[in-house]
Amino acid sequence: MSKIKPSTLFKELIDFIRLRVCLFITGIGITGYIIFNPVGVKIFWAAASTFFISATAYSYNLMTDKKEDLLNHKKINAFVLNRKGYALISVFMIIGLISTLQLSYMSLFFYLLLLVVGLVYSYFRIKNIFPFKNLYTGFVLSIVFFIGSTANSYLSISMVNYYLLISLHIFTISLISDLRDYAGDRETNLRTLPVVLGYSLVKKLIYLLLSLFAFLTLLTESIFLYPLMPFITPIAIYLRKDRPGTAHLWEMISFMLLPFGIIILS
Repeated sequence: MSKIKPSTLFKELIDFIRLRVCLFITGIGITGYIIFNPVGVKIFWAAASTFFISATAYSYNLMTDKKEDLLNHKKINAFVLNRKGYALISVFMIIGLISTLQLSYMSLFFYLLLLVVGLVYSYFRIKNIFPFKNLYTGFVLSIVFFIGSTANSYLSISMVNYYLLISLHIFTISLISDLRDYAGDRETNLRTLPVVLGYSLVKKLIYLLLSLFAFLTLLTESIFLYPLMPFITPIAIYLRKDRPGTAHLWEMISFMLLPFGIIILS
């Protein structure tokens, strides 16, 4: 590791924590905070909490995903190869915990819940049990919404409604991600929905889920999710062109920008 150039080492660190995913998940946590709490200094603690719980979960998952990543991305991260990644994971976990302690006991509960489930998911390779990989991505990672939303508040029905809608959308994102990694997952016998049901059928399912999300968001008048609507069109277009990687990028950008859209609506 010491012989690696600083610029290369930084890139490896970015890849190790999956920075794009961390920013995407942080967007979900901040979304919860902005909707249900007055904007104040705690928003930075909420951002740090959700960023570092994401960095913890995804970097640990990377440590256990060597075979799949070699096939899907053609390389192994430097921090995985020399196992110094475990030290980094511990640092991420501690920073996230300290940040969450600046919020509420309810936020701390959801942080610890997500931490335990995330580590168990990767350690016991639960992703290999169909269809837990997609359910985990959709309905477990979305718990970061509660870390932000309960920073100053108790859990409410409205929070649950937003959480379910966001989870549905993120579940859809997980399917798009699986389409992107279809070849590697099939070769390693990872039973994702596209591998089990077929690539074309899952594409049709994604179109259906995108439409369902838009319908339910309008039906429940969940106005703070309206900024996600314009992104559905480019996502569908790139899926039709069989470019799931680009469609996945549009999905992630939509959640990164969502907090700004909410502030405008407010």
